Amino acid sequence: MVDVDLNNLSSCPREESIVRSTVQSHFRSDLVIAPGLLRMHFHGCLAQGCDGSILIDGKNTEKTAGGNLNLRGYNVIDDAKTQLEEACPGVVSCADILALAAQYSVVLVTFS
Repeated sequence: MVDVDLNNLSSCPREESIVRSTVQSHFRSDLVIAPGLLRMHFHGCLAQGCDGSILIDGKNTEKTAGGNLNLRGYNVIDDAKTQLEEACPGVVSCADILALAAQYSVVLVTFS
């Protein structure tokens, strides 16, 4: 199950719609982005828990670990984060964005 902090949703009421539309937009031009987002979320949760640390750039991070080098979808998360920062600065965590993006990617594949 996707772990989303429901307290943050009330602080940024457009969070879900922004992430959903971002994932949909990328999915339209790249159908394999959906499994990529789910895989990224899975890999991120395996290492240190579902904390979004898979998104941290830099040497010796989860993002640069051998098994994670070919993960796809970072651009989708970056896009959503940029839009959310414009709508609700400093409110929505990257972990929440990644969880929602994974959830919506499954919905898109299931109902497309």
